[in-house]
Amino acid sequence: RQLIEDALALARERNSDVTTSAEYQDLETMNFAYMCGTRDGRQAGLSGLWHTLNAVRAHHEETSSRLEDVYGALAVCYDRLGDSTAGMSCSVTTRAISITSRTE
Repeated sequence: RQLIEDALALARERNSDVTTSAEYQDLETMNFAYMCGTRDGRQAGLSGLWHTLNAVRAHHEETSSRLEDVYGALAVCYDRLGDSTAGMSCSVTTRAISITSRTE
């Protein structure tokens, strides 16, 4: 986890717009997903994933594979939190995936 945190910190130092890059958001998603599996970081990881989802959603269509990655991380996070319903209501169509948190 420390390697991921160090990489995120270095990226933020290099460029102020880095947080909107696909690579940064991938790394951030991995970091928050990892946090969901730790006792002390579960809520911060979940909150961070929702923040990342909203940031990605602002720049991508609902059918984007970028969103799909964050949705997957959210599902794993809720599973780790013991929420058998994944804390979400999901609706899948041929054009889009829509997921909403009960706590968002």
